[in-house]
Amino acid sequence: MAKKTKLILIILIIFIVIIVLNSMRSSTTAIVHITEIGKHTITVTMEWGEKIDIKVPSKFDTSEFNTTSHYLVVYYSNIFRTNILNEIEETK
Repeated sequence: MAKKTKLILIILIIFIVIIVLNSMRSSTTAIVHITEIGKHTITVTMEWGEKIDIKVPSKFDTSEFNTTSHYLVVYYSNIFRTNILNEIEETK
């Protein structure tokens, strides 16, 4: 009985840790200039010159992006410094 209780407790702790780590992500909105376009990533330059790599989910087509325009982007960051694109819109 003690082994089952320990196993259930370990599974519960892992589940809680996953929930806490997932909730620690933050959202960032910025106007950026795209400097590099890859198949699943883009590198953007912020207004003050900071370059950031952002992973692009499959719902976005990176072939539609260009390096001459400025974009309003919303991306999520988590504690593992992974940036994932959520929204992107070309500014006029």
